[in-house]
Amino acid sequence: STQSTWADAIAKLDGTYIERKKPRDKKKRKHSATEESGKKKGATARHGKKVKHHDNMPNHILFVEHLPEDSDDNQQMLTVLFQNFQCFKEVRIPPGNKGIAFVEFDNEPAATHAMSNLQGFRVSSRHYLKVSYAKK
Repeated sequence: STQSTWADAIAKLDGTYIERKKPRDKKKRKHSATEESGKKKGATARHGKKVKHHDNMPNHILFVEHLPEDSDDNQQMLTVLFQNFQCFKEVRIPPGNKGIAFVEFDNEPAATHAMSNLQGFRVSSRHYLKVSYAKK
């Protein structure tokens, strides 16, 4: 059956009515799209991008990626961020590669706590931290 509107009723009265197909139910399509996007949200960081789960074995040294390479303040910035966590030891940035860093803690549980709290942390308008366990 078709859905009638006021304009359809007038058209029927004056003889100009043309029967149309029933419009598709947009709510159903919207609902299924919402379900699909909801499934994707579970595997994303704060910034909405997919985050690969850390494959390396847990340890007391973290590997930090996606740092601003044009900044000379990464060492200081990371120290300020990570020193808020217990058992923090130091930040090391390899020479010639400003986009990555290693952050060392006294033990693995402290490193894990810091990683989970700073994963996806926004450090600039275009950079979000990607934190994983360093390779042993």
